[in-house]
Amino acid sequence: MYSMSYDALNRSQLHRLAFHDQLNGYIRCLAEEKYISEFPFTNTEIESLHNENMVPDHLTKLGILDQASLERWCQTHFIKSSSSLLDYACYQEKKDLIINKLLEANGESAFLKYKDRLDRVLYSIIRVDTEIEAYHLFYLIDNNEISFADAATEFSQGVERRSAGIVGPVDLTTPHPEIVSRLKRATPGVLFEPFIADEWHVILSLLYRFDSTFDDVTKKTLGALLFSAKVAEYIPAISNLLLEQNEFT
Repeated sequence: MYSMSYDALNRSQLHRLAFHDQLNGYIRCLAEEKYISEFPFTNTEIESLHNENMVPDHLTKLGILDQASLERWCQTHFIKSSSSLLDYACYQEKKDLIINKLLEANGESAFLKYKDRLDRVLYSIIRVDTEIEAYHLFYLIDNNEISFADAATEFSQGVERRSAGIVGPVDLTTPHPEIVSRLKRATPGVLFEPFIADEWHVILSLLYRFDSTFDDVTKKTLGALLFSAKVAEYIPAISNLLLEQNEFT
C-alpha cells in the first residue's frame, strides 16, 4: 500500500470530480506522477535533465516562441514562477525519456502486438435484411449492372448508406470480427460474397489498405500506448487508497 496521502483536493472537490465523471482522470494523473517518480533513471539521465537549455527547448517544442505566448500559456497552466516552469519542463522531459526507453526495449514487439490498431482500412459495405436481397445486389454489382456506391445508397440498411457505402479509414479493431477477418486477407477491389455479421447480410469490398510502418509517427503512438499501460498498473492501488482516505457517502 502506498504511504502517500492524496489531500491536494478536499473531500468536496473529489465528490465534484466523481459527480462529473472526472475522478478516474484525476486518479490516472496521480498514477502517472507515481510511475514517473519511481522510474529508475540513471545518473547520466538525471544529469541530462538539468541543463540551462531544457526550459527553452521544451517551450520550443510547445510552439511558444515569444513572451506574450509564454505568459498566456503560464496563466492557463497555473505556472507563476520560473521554478514552477522548470518543474513542469523537467516532468515532461522525464516522461519523454521514459517513453523513449520503453520504445527502445519493447518498440518492435509492441508494433507487432498493436499492428491491428495501427493499420487502417477503407472499405465499402452494404447491409441488408435477407440473404436473397444480398445475393441479388451482389450479382448486380459483380456484373457491373449497378455500382457499389449506388447500391449502398439505395438499398443498404445501415448508416453507411449516407456515405455511398464507404467506411473509414478505421483500424482493424473497429469493424465486426467477420468483417475484419475478410479485410485482413482482402485485395483492394475484390468483392466478397454475402456473409452474416450480427443480424445483417453483408456485401463487402476493400477499397484501400494503409499498412503501418515502424516510423516516427507510429513510434509516437506506440510510446503512448506503452506508457499508458505502465501507468495503468498503479491505478488500482491509488484508487483504493483514495477511497479509504475519503468516505464517499
